[in-house]
Order: sequence, then structure tokens, then C-alpha cells
Amino acid sequence: MKKKLKIIFLIINIFLFQGCKVISKNIQWQNIETIRKNKQELETGDILILSKKIGTYTWLGHSAIYLKEYDVVAEYPQIFHGFYYVKLNDWLNAVSDRKIKILRYKEINKKFKNKIFEVIENNKNKRYKVVLNKKNNNGFYCSQWVWYIFYKTGIEFNKNIDLDSDGGPIVYPYDFLYSNKLYKVHIGK
Repeated sequence: MKKKLKIIFLIINIFLFQGCKVISKNIQWQNIETIRKNKQELETGDILILSKKIGTYTWLGHSAIYLKEYDVVAEYPQIFHGFYYVKLNDWLNAVSDRKIKILRYKEINKKFKNKIFEVIENNKNKRYKVVLNKKNNNGFYCSQWVWYIFYKTGIEFNKNIDLDSDGGPIVYPYDFLYSNKLYKVHIGK
């Protein structure tokens, strides 16, 4: 019992200190309405990062993947929930009180987009689980799942794709903002 409590305490501390990372002021967040009005500019494989918000499941931010062919967001939204496909407009309605940043993999192409959907399909039936090793696929939390989908898709193309900017064992939504393998997309120019 004491060992379990120590592990829980360790996990909570990791999330507390990492989840409160300072984000550079140069991140230009976009409002949800701008994304809704210009959704035709989104592409399959785009990573959607939500701003932090004070709340039980929102203080670390959130990340998900957009699939244009189906106009859906693929995500692991929160603890006690598994994987979801959500229509983009429904998803935007649910997060209308947040800001968003769109990131795109620099080497994305049609073959990669097709493969990413296949990898998502093969890795969507796991439970929501916080793990201390981002390569562990026994369960996923939002940003670990996004990281794992790109990592696993990269393997299919003999590429080592690590989108985690700090390279640690845990990946947070905001770690993607500084990845040198992604670029920031400004929708509705």
C-alpha cells in the first residue's frame, strides 16, 4: 500500500511541475471561431493543441489529431473515457471557451496521411491511462497517444519521429509546440 501511495505521489508531482510549464509569449493562439470559419485549411494529421484552463481535466492543455477525409477529431479526451472520433464542429463547440494552436508535421505527404489513419485504427481500442513511458501502448493519455501515432507511423516509413521537444519519458500537449519536426499553422490568414 505504501509503495502505491509513493507512486501516486510521484505521478502527481510530475504532472504538477511539468503541467505548469511556462509557455513563451510568442505562441499565437487562435480562437475557435476562426478555426470553424476556415476549417477547409486543416489537413489530415494536423495536431490540435488546446490552451490550458483551470479545471480538473484542462489544466495541462489537450492535444488531438484531425482527419480531413472524415472531418473528425481523433482523441483520448480524459480519464475514464477511451478513444473518440468527434465531428470537428461538435468538438469545436465543446471547447469553445479555449484557444487553439494547429501544428503540422514538416514531412507529411499523401502516403503518410493514409498510413496515419491506419495506425490510428490499430491504436484506438485502449483505455485512458497515464503511463510513465511514452512508448508504452497498454493505454494512452491525450498527448502520449498523439506522440505514439506519429512515432508508430514513422516506423512504417523507417523514420524515427519523436515529436516531444524535451525528449523525456512523458509527453505533454505543450511539448509539441517546440518540436523541430512540426511547424505552426496559422489558419485564416
